[in-house]
Amino acid sequence: MNIKLKIINLTIAMGILSCSPELMHKKNLDSSLLTITDDALFIATVDQLLQNGKQIKINNEAAMRYFDLQLLENDEKYGPAFNLLRERGDTIQTALMLNTLAWEYRFHQELSDRFYNLIEYAVHLADIPGLADDIQGKYPDISMEFDKYWANIHDTYAWYLIQYNETQSALGEYEKILNRYESTSLYLNYAELLRRINRYEEALQVSIRALELSPTDQDAIHMIRETGRTLTYEESAIQALLKKATDQAKEILNADIEKHRVNEKMPFFQLPLLSGGEISSDMFSGTHQVILIWSNTCTPCLELMNRCQSVYESQSASAGVSFYTMTTEKNESVLRAYMSERKFSFPVLLSSDYIRQLGVTVVPSLIITDASGMICYHLSGIQYLKNLPAMMELLTEKWVTLQ
Repeated sequence: MNIKLKIINLTIAMGILSCSPELMHKKNLDSSLLTITDDALFIATVDQLLQNGKQIKINNEAAMRYFDLQLLENDEKYGPAFNLLRERGDTIQTALMLNTLAWEYRFHQELSDRFYNLIEYAVHLADIPGLADDIQGKYPDISMEFDKYWANIHDTYAWYLIQYNETQSALGEYEKILNRYESTSLYLNYAELLRRINRYEEALQVSIRALELSPTDQDAIHMIRETGRTLTYEESAIQALLKKATDQAKEILNADIEKHRVNEKMPFFQLPLLSGGEISSDMFSGTHQVILIWSNTCTPCLELMNRCQSVYESQSASAGVSFYTMTTEKNESVLRAYMSERKFSFPVLLSSDYIRQLGVTVVPSLIITDASGMICYHLSGIQYLKNLPAMMELLTEKWVTLQ
């Protein structure tokens, strides 16, 4: 569920960066309101606008800020803020923000009912028919991953249902979620609920499915071990289950990768490194190359870049394998700050032109070559970044066939 703690940054970014004509018009209407930095003065100004019936002058960004400031106040202050958010808030931004707040304050006992109501409203917004299509032009990244965000909101709702002893409703939520969107973390949350009500056999099968989706996930491995031991399985039987699940996952992943096999010459390059200096393709001669192409404007990419670091660290010690990345980002200072903040050390090459020469139109993408410099696989989509560690294990086993 770690993604919930990251969504707030995405929500803030959408509020700041959105520049649709509608929002720009509203910003012109209440530019003086948006420039108020003092929270008390901001609240007083919005209160005055509400008293005068001038909600139209309060745009989505201001409504979200006002709601956030009144979130933990008494009902007299909170109620108008929530009503304003419902009236003026952007549907998808509001749903994501409420999901984040409901998760962040999930242990706030005094206001538990308030946050339960918030996640219920977030679910209502996320379930609006056609929402994914409606936001496609405004928020393409969210639209592309809409089912993931929808599932995340329902996952938070299921957590609240469990706390309110609505177990059957929570089970129904997970069945609905997983019928629409599968992920390792969701299956593990579902397995935890099944264990809680002593349905261990089902929990074991759900945990196995979690591992099949991500064959190196340590939480899934731990869940299978613990559930198997609860069921008094022999250690050898548990090991057999783990091996079967990981083998199945590799078969699925391998079949998918093979659909994208190509046989193209890797074009020569001499490109600047983010860390300084230049690097050419000749430096990788005689090695298998794994190149991740990404952008810091791709929100799903940023959520998973830690996997690139772990792969880089593990592969840097492997003879005959070169792992590096390329990005379309032109603002080097932004990239350096991002890499430094997260202590990432994998190589980043800079060149939009070369990326286009490779025929890459979607990020993230992976280009994989053999030792002679021929591109063997061209993979596009977030699923390959999600399973990058497992895919590297699989590719390592396949290197001898990459001719």
